[in-house]
Amino acid sequence: MVGVASVFPNPAHSRAMVRFSLSEGSPDVRVELFDVAGRRVRTLASGAFPAGSHEINWERGASGGQPIRSGVYFVRISTKGHLLTNKIVISDR
Repeated sequence: MVGVASVFPNPAHSRAMVRFSLSEGSPDVRVELFDVAGRRVRTLASGAFPAGSHEINWERGASGGQPIRSGVYFVRISTKGHLLTNKIVISDR
C-alpha cells in the first residue's frame, strides 16, 4: 500500500522532491506527472521499489527535456491496486 506522499517545495520553481512510502515492496511502482487535462507530462520513476520511504528528485522538465510551463499539475503514485495523487504548482517565480 502507498503511504503518505508529499511534494516539496510546493509551489516549485526549478526542482521538486516527491516523497512517498510503501508498506510492502512492489515490483511495479509508477510515479508520474500529469497536467490538469489528464495528459501524462513525465514519468518520474517506474519499476520495483522495496518497502519503506522513498524520495525522487525531479528537475523541472517534461519527457522530451523541454521545460514545463507554470501551472497546476498532479503527481500520481500507483502500485498494483493502489493509487495516490498529490497536487503540485509549478511557478516561474
